[in-house]
Amino acid sequence: MSEKDSIQSNTENTTSSTQQEINRVIFKEQQRFSNWILWMLLISMAVGVWFWLIATVVLSTGSASGSEDSIAPVWFVVLIWLVIGIILPGFVFMLRFDLQIENGEIIFQYFPFQLKPKRLSIKEIQNYKIVRYDPLGDYGGWGVRKKANTIGYITSSDRSVTVLVDDEMQLAFGTDQPKELYLAIDKIHKLIYPGKQSVALKATISNVKKNLTEKIDGIGQSKPE
Repeated sequence: MSEKDSIQSNTENTTSSTQQEINRVIFKEQQRFSNWILWMLLISMAVGVWFWLIATVVLSTGSASGSEDSIAPVWFVVLIWLVIGIILPGFVFMLRFDLQIENGEIIFQYFPFQLKPKRLSIKEIQNYKIVRYDPLGDYGGWGVRKKANTIGYITSSDRSVTVLVDDEMQLAFGTDQPKELYLAIDKIHKLIYPGKQSVALKATISNVKKNLTEKIDGIGQSKPE
């Protein structure tokens, strides 16, 4: 085998290995809604309406005057019981956020807000960072939320990996594993763009330059006694 053929073969093997690494699943996470304060509130409300329903049914069947002794009509109590006692807890229980990185894409679905998974190619991501957030204070709640130029997939976690798709749009993925998700995106990004500095390295260099500039400015501004 000639030297040229050997180089070509090595290049093809490297390309194949890189593509296999990009294609495999390197991150996978499923989050359920685990905010205990909200669950305590929902359970308390559900127990309350269950007792209210039972009391109303007992009064309406055991009293000669029918439902007149009840505070509210039976149909209204049943409606409240269905919404607060069954539908609302069931809806919160079904909430889940599926997130994985495969085939060079971030694949995500916030069920039941999104019935089908969405895909974002890591090629389209310009920047990415870990951000701490307050679901209520920053986004006004949980689920798929929008704030200024950011679409947030907000879970019970207080951290997200926020990716800049273009100059006017960001996506914030709430996650219990922010470091792992960040590193997975960074790994694929470096495989796709091997000649570019990673975002993490750029941030480090930028911080070093900023600190050096501040120190030099401080020396220049200091006055001799």
